[in-house]
Amino acid sequence: MVPLAVQHAADTGVTIFQLTGTPFVPTGSSTGADVLYDLYGIGSAFSGLGYAVKNSYLVGKGGNVPLSAAQALEQSVVTEYVVMNVTLKDANCRCVRVSPYANRDTSPLNWDRVWAAGQLDPVDGHCVGRASLP
Repeated sequence: MVPLAVQHAADTGVTIFQLTGTPFVPTGSSTGADVLYDLYGIGSAFSGLGYAVKNSYLVGKGGNVPLSAAQALEQSVVTEYVVMNVTLKDANCRCVRVSPYANRDTSPLNWDRVWAAGQLDPVDGHCVGRASLP
């Protein structure tokens, strides 16, 4: 089922990127690709699956460099979510790194407890490790 889910996500992205028509009122853009870029900063280097694909757009090589599926997956290493250019501490983030244990993947996650238990390490500002989900 995973390949089908990935295919559906990719097909949706392809469809949106290829849309053309009447300008979209908020941005004035007339293509799906331009609307995604104008609203969200999502360009041709983004996979649509949560990752930017390294070296998929190289101006020196004419831009939009074609990649094999293996290259695209191997180079999908940069998260595409845009965050403020500040440290986790300055952004008031909370996080936990939980060591593997039996049934961890099915344990319920309580966001309020993550917020309380996920204060950053005061020395280096990284996520604090926990033995189990808070």
